[in-house]
Amino acid sequence: MSSQTQSGHKSFALAASQTILTGQRVQLDSSGNLLLASNDDSWIGVAEADGDTNATAGTASTTISVRLRNDAGTFWFMASAAVTANALLYTAASGKVASTGTTKLGFRAIEAATADGDIIECCPTGPSATS
Repeated sequence: MSSQTQSGHKSFALAASQTILTGQRVQLDSSGNLLLASNDDSWIGVAEADGDTNATAGTASTTISVRLRNDAGTFWFMASAAVTANALLYTAASGKVASTGTTKLGFRAIEAATADGDIIECCPTGPSATS
């Protein structure tokens, strides 16, 4: 029988050839291992490394903590480019987020990002937010 997670965090093993950083969105492969999320809505959560925004959450074959996307509160996301505060966010390649795109993330930037790889605090808005 499988277990049920009662908190907004769960640990997963990384798939082979994966290095995942704090703030990157993640998804599962067919074996239940983590991959960087693609540029769509298939992500399950965000990689975390004990509150350190500069840490590598894990490398291939290690286990990392994931903040599940339905958890409450604000989230850290890794930006793919500059993002202004209050911008609606979209999915981007390599598990990142952007202020433009085709797939809404359901989050809004609370703070600005100045470059690719910046970690920003974001709050949930729901997928139907338009401004």
